[in-house]
Amino acid sequence: MKKPVIAIRLALFMVVAITAAAPAFAAPDDSIVSQQTRTYMGNTTPLMTQEMWVIDQAVWMSSGRTTALIRFDLGKRFYLNPAQKHYYEESLAGTSAADQAVPERIQEAGWNYVPAKPAAQPPSKPALHSTPLRAAAEKGIGAPAGKSLVLSLGGGPVFLPAWEATSTYNRYLYPYVVLQSLTESNTLTLSLKPPTGVGLGLGLTYFLSPSLGIQFRIDLMPNRPIVDGLNEYTMTWKWLTSSTLYSLDPSPTWPIVGHLRAHPVSLGLLARLPAVSRIQPYFQAGVAYFLCRLKAESQIGYAQTWVEDPYQYVDYFTLPVSIDEFFNGLGFMGGAGLEWLLGSKTAVFVQADYFAGPSQEVGWAVEPGTYSAHFSSMTLSIDENNARIIRSYIPTFTVKVGSLFRILAGIKIIL
Repeated sequence: MKKPVIAIRLALFMVVAITAAAPAFAAPDDSIVSQQTRTYMGNTTPLMTQEMWVIDQAVWMSSGRTTALIRFDLGKRFYLNPAQKHYYEESLAGTSAADQAVPERIQEAGWNYVPAKPAAQPPSKPALHSTPLRAAAEKGIGAPAGKSLVLSLGGGPVFLPAWEATSTYNRYLYPYVVLQSLTESNTLTLSLKPPTGVGLGLGLTYFLSPSLGIQFRIDLMPNRPIVDGLNEYTMTWKWLTSSTLYSLDPSPTWPIVGHLRAHPVSLGLLARLPAVSRIQPYFQAGVAYFLCRLKAESQIGYAQTWVEDPYQYVDYFTLPVSIDEFFNGLGFMGGAGLEWLLGSKTAVFVQADYFAGPSQEVGWAVEPGTYSAHFSSMTLSIDENNARIIRSYIPTFTVKVGSLFRILAGIKIIL
């Protein structure tokens, strides 16, 4: 015996009632969800969900297989059957054979219009954008029905792993006059810490269909500061006339200050999953091109010995060194997010992004100039050629942009 569930009658009653009274009392974005099943001869059908949205001057109803859109301001009812690729309309004023006219033909990407009644002569095929149905569907459903351009703007914190690099410069001076040996060492250690602040993201997505688009993005990340950067200098020497090994006590140290900047520009695909109520999940992935700059400043010690009869002197000079390296490289980006539809043209979103950046070999540069000794009044002039020679003593190191994680929240606008 057929036993319909009470929820079926209740749902049908609510649909009829709200459809009839929608122009009078419906508030924007009202949503009604009903579920129904039935049992017949011991068999229970799967649970079927029906959803209805009521907005100003329109009602949208869907059972999964078919969708109905009622536009009170246009006086029309539109039906969509994606499985059979049927798309047609009818007037709300009357349904008699005399009142019915041949519906307007809609066709897009393989969708063929099948009229409710055979027509003596098929109507002409107007362009999709010239019909009121596209605008009606967009306004009623709240999502683009075809190709569209979406602008997104947001910001959020960036999470980065700590990174450290060390460059050690060792130098040995051969015996000279009464100097038996002299060695020096500079140990330059950089430590990059996660940035403070938020990064900004600007995206432009061209949707080829409601579910797939091509996205171009520019992400402005906060600078990663060099924290606890330090150069420690040691110098030891021994005279031929003594067995004592002399050294600087305490060893001089100089701070290293600067930052790493890395801004990715990416191009990829964005895929939307089926929406749940007004929530639209999506995924994105693509290629990222990083625009990077490493800027750092510090000082190094530079030992010298000279003779002023009848004495021989040993001293060191403090030379400024710096890094100002621009470099670019390819990487990867991917992420996932959720959109919350606010209307037919706007949505708010939150997403999690992952970026994999490039690496680059960089080195310290010595500034030419005239510098004073630490213990004596001796001066040392460094020209461009000598600066290049001293720079060759300092090993290069690899700076890694590494992995970047970011939470982004903002707004999207359909242009």
